[in-house]
Amino acid sequence: MNRQLEEILWGVAEETFEALAFLLPMPEPVEPFESSPEVAVSVRFHGPFDGKVIVTVAELVLGELACNMLGLDDGAEIAVDTQQDALKELANVVCGNILPEIAGTTAVFNVDAPKLVDASAPASEEGLSLASETRFFLDSGPVSVELLTEGPIDVEVPVTAGAN
Repeated sequence: MNRQLEEILWGVAEETFEALAFLLPMPEPVEPFESSPEVAVSVRFHGPFDGKVIVTVAELVLGELACNMLGLDDGAEIAVDTQQDALKELANVVCGNILPEIAGTTAVFNVDAPKLVDASAPASEEGLSLASETRFFLDSGPVSVELLTEGPIDVEVPVTAGAN
């Protein structure tokens, strides 16, 4: 995998989780996590290259994510569909921020609405291959962000991509 793409993915994911959900990604967990089912959201895009971004979180992350995004107190009762909608919005923002980092700000992409997907289903069934991925941890559980594309990315990653 392309190291520059990994850095872009990590930087965008970290920034989005911090800015949108007030959650601080860590490279390694402070303490072991209890096993939890995973929830995944996919955002498909079409443009100079086609593919999708998949954001997968432990189910335990959803409540904290939704509370923070909605400005509610920790532990507030939030409907499951509202928690899933928060994850969909976060995945949409991650996708929307990754594409210009890779292809530049003049490239035009059509981005589909985010949708829940089976976290255990391989994306290769859709003819996509893994271009890059990043994994990190939040206080409440693990997170995975994957960039899958149809074939190679036909644009050159800008040298300054991901630089702050």
